[in-house]
Amino acid sequence: MNKIKLTALAVVAAISLPTMATAAPKVYGKLSVTVQNSDIESNADGDKWEIKSNASRIGFKGDAELDAGLTGIYKIEYEIDNIDKTKSSSEDIFKARATWVGLKGDFGTVIVGREDTPLKKSQKKVDLFNDLSGDIKNVLKGDNRESNIIQYTSPKIADAVKIKLMTQFGEGEDIDGETGNEDGLFDVYSVSAAYNKDGIYAAIAYDSGIDEQEILRLTGQVNLGDLQLGAMWQDAEPTDGSADSEDGYHVSAAYKLGKAKLKAQYTASDIKAAGADQFSVGAEYKLGKKTTAHGFYTAYDADAADSGKDFYGVGIIHKF
Repeated sequence: MNKIKLTALAVVAAISLPTMATAAPKVYGKLSVTVQNSDIESNADGDKWEIKSNASRIGFKGDAELDAGLTGIYKIEYEIDNIDKTKSSSEDIFKARATWVGLKGDFGTVIVGREDTPLKKSQKKVDLFNDLSGDIKNVLKGDNRESNIIQYTSPKIADAVKIKLMTQFGEGEDIDGETGNEDGLFDVYSVSAAYNKDGIYAAIAYDSGIDEQEILRLTGQVNLGDLQLGAMWQDAEPTDGSADSEDGYHVSAAYKLGKAKLKAQYTASDIKAAGADQFSVGAEYKLGKKTTAHGFYTAYDADAADSGKDFYGVGIIHKF
């Protein structure tokens, strides 16, 4: 219990301190809870009903005008698990997400701290079941949020293109899986270039050494009125050469019907498990500007015995 109280006090203190030097930060968050049935073949007890918190979070961010046309920016965000871990004092309610400080100007934006990699961010909204049991990270690698990073984001080029470059400091440790420790500036990095204009999105991204992988990813998304189509392809290989490179792909579609949205997606790859594929269908309904009710079904399978998984349930998402 003391550990939980200390964590909560640390969050409150962190929120309070920036207000001394800047305007009050913007507090934001998302609460996402599902009531679902989870049927995992490897579980001898069979299926079970459970209540899950799906990357619920709270954060704050802000900025302050500086000299020379610069703006100071900051963000601190925590995942909140108020469903599964509140019964045990040995577990943390809070888990660090994106947390950084930086500068913004005509040159672009530079941040230092902890953030999702450019490769992860390049997927945009093609994963229609992100943070749920049907998340594409079950099949594909590259869903990484890294610490000890410096990231540069360019200004928008030709009103359409943005470039991101992130480098992760090894600080004398082996973080890329290859022989030797990383002590340089660019031993491990992630980079992306994305075009986004007039309902068309296209991105190319590359990870070198992040999570001990070399990953190339291509992503595309198009909005055709109420119809949204997305696709992704990637190739991944361990940096230590312990396995051959494997590719994978993902396709998704969503269609708006007034306040409702129908959606489906399919992902297949040998990257994380031989013969892995995953199919999800679902529906959303806007209850208000910031509140959405939804239902979903996900089926996952792979070549290995007892690898099948099925999930279905309903949930609510409230943003603030």
